[in-house]
Amino acid sequence: MRAQQDQEYNKSLFVDQEKERKKLAYQACEERRQKAIEARRQQMSACEEPSDGMLIKFKYPNGHINMRKFSLSEPIQILFDFVGQDDIASEIFVVQEATSSRSIENSSSRSIMDHDIKA
Repeated sequence: MRAQQDQEYNKSLFVDQEKERKKLAYQACEERRQKAIEARRQQMSACEEPSDGMLIKFKYPNGHINMRKFSLSEPIQILFDFVGQDDIASEIFVVQEATSSRSIENSSSRSIMDHDIKA
């Protein structure tokens, strides 16, 4: 009887520890995500929108639409910083043209033009 109680206690303890571990992992992930969004917002605050740039429209998974002008010679990271400053953004994400099956991960480099992105 005592052995069964110990086994049930240990099982309950393990379940509680696993819940706490998952909670801490989620909190750490959410903290990294928020820091990434804030870093992108700071980058964008130092980046002026070109008046003669190409207007690019972004549609987010929740239906929200955002637009901005970009110079095609700018690093693609500026485009990612713009897209990734939204509250729903994740730490790692991709962008994809509406008519293309090819996606570009936010860790990509080179210029916007090099990725053949169009308005």
